[in-house]
Amino acid sequence: MRIRHLMTSKQWPETRTVGGILSPSPEENPFWWSANHVFVPYCSSDTWSGTRSHPSSDTKFTFMGATIVSQVVRDLLPLGLINASTLLLAGSSAGGTGVIINMDHVKALLHDTFGLRHIEIRGVSDSGWFLDRAPYTVDSHSLAPLDAVRKGLVLWQGQVSSRCQQNFPDEPWRCYFGYRSYPTLTAPLFVFQWLFDEAQMTADNVGAPVTKQQWDYIHKMGDSLRHSFHNVTALFAPSCISHTVLTKKDWQGVKINEVSLPQALQGDETCQQRLVERCSWPQCNHSCPKLHNPFTGEEMDFIELLKSFGLDMMSVANALGIDIHTLNNMDHEELLNLLTQQAN
Repeated sequence: MRIRHLMTSKQWPETRTVGGILSPSPEENPFWWSANHVFVPYCSSDTWSGTRSHPSSDTKFTFMGATIVSQVVRDLLPLGLINASTLLLAGSSAGGTGVIINMDHVKALLHDTFGLRHIEIRGVSDSGWFLDRAPYTVDSHSLAPLDAVRKGLVLWQGQVSSRCQQNFPDEPWRCYFGYRSYPTLTAPLFVFQWLFDEAQMTADNVGAPVTKQQWDYIHKMGDSLRHSFHNVTALFAPSCISHTVLTKKDWQGVKINEVSLPQALQGDETCQQRLVERCSWPQCNHSCPKLHNPFTGEEMDFIELLKSFGLDMMSVANALGIDIHTLNNMDHEELLNLLTQQAN
């Protein structure tokens, strides 16, 4: 009821300009500018998993995310998909989770139902790899993420992959979490995930980090996330605080070891490229999107960020072998180099 644009297409504009991997500009999208692009906006509020076509007795809503995905694929076949060599199923945020949930269904639809085995199905999940861990605090006004997904599965009549469901027969809602369903996927998946994802922080009720306790929780989140990637063969995980990247105009900006996301995706025909940030500080990557102070809206400088970690700047200066005055006047780039050298 509260976020209507995610629940109905009534207020949508007739056209949208989408950047990044869906841009037709060779400068902005060097590898896929000339591919066939299809943008499927989100209006089902069910992480693209629902099959409920009739409202239940206690709700007036339908949830048909999974139905929409399969119908879009069917509709595209006569428009040229039937002759394609590859279908790249990509999504951001709930769409990133939706890719993980729907990939094998789409593969079965094309390969088994229509016999189109010449079409290779590949997935790209952007900022949709969430963790089913205990939140930082429990908010009395909303459900914890686990409870929301558990109840959502029933409300949406959620469809998850049957192979994943076999692993969790009593808890099929676990399949909404990427690291739970990843081992069961039969199509190759490339995962992009900020190590400090803002949506994960919001879901965990950790809020805009200001206290040392919040930062400790967030650091642990980064560690848990790294651990959840242990078997992921195609991965791009920068140590930044942000959310989504695929359709942003500046999606080429973020790099790990001088490799950009489009380069990693394009060079990854085998889904075997792993780029994970080595340093564990939030924002320790020079190419991270700029952070803004949650109270003032102003851009935060790096020293401010470190102070908000609860770090004693005098101790940092001593550890780096410099005086506090030099530390306070050091530019971001220089300080970052010093800190990351220490970390490495």
